[in-house]
Amino acid sequence: MHMSLKHTTMAVLAAIVAAIAVAGVTHASGGEITGCYKTVNGQLRITSEACLPSETAVSWNQTGIQGPTGPQGATGEQGPKGATGATGATGARGPSDAFDGFGGFDGRILAITGTQASPTLVLTYNLPAGAFAVTASVNIHATPGTGGLVRCMTQSGDGVWYNIGVGSIGAGPGQTLETTETSTFTLDQAAPNPLKMFCWRLNPVGPAPIAGLSEAVAIQVANHTTFSIAYP
Repeated sequence: MHMSLKHTTMAVLAAIVAAIAVAGVTHASGGEITGCYKTVNGQLRITSEACLPSETAVSWNQTGIQGPTGPQGATGEQGPKGATGATGATGARGPSDAFDGFGGFDGRILAITGTQASPTLVLTYNLPAGAFAVTASVNIHATPGTGGLVRCMTQSGDGVWYNIGVGSIGAGPGQTLETTETSTFTLDQAAPNPLKMFCWRLNPVGPAPIAGLSEAVAIQVANHTTFSIAYP
């Protein structure tokens, strides 16, 4: 079957006019296509105007109804790591534990007879692992005829020594009959161990001096900073 050039041209023009009409009606009605069809023979015409008495109005959306949701796609690759956020505010300081050991409180005394090689143990008690601020003190007094120096030190469970002080005990020139040596320091120990306080005599003269009340207070801290200053 052959269509003449005239008929072909008219069909193309009709299609173009219909497309323009549909586009115009759709644009004007926000995506809805309106038209009228004759009730008798069903002839349809696209229009945005009112239908004739012999026609029935119809309309439909240019976009069809939404289809069902498709299956979820595969998970994408992980994105690059984001920048580090700002440092948060410092939290409130937690509670501290305090440990207090003392001796000689009942009036008992201890003769300091030891030497540097074998010092006299004055006080000891156990501390847990951690960092501590420690204040240690020991009261020393002479007996008749005592003379010479007495040094006292504290030793941590890790074997580190901390000086308490040296006193010249006796009745001679430059000596004192009684003194209290005291010191505050910080220490760290990696495992639970005893804290020990020792005293011993240097260049001893006469009977042994006496250790009276001794005490060591250890307060556990989160951290500490130690400064070392060199003398000029």
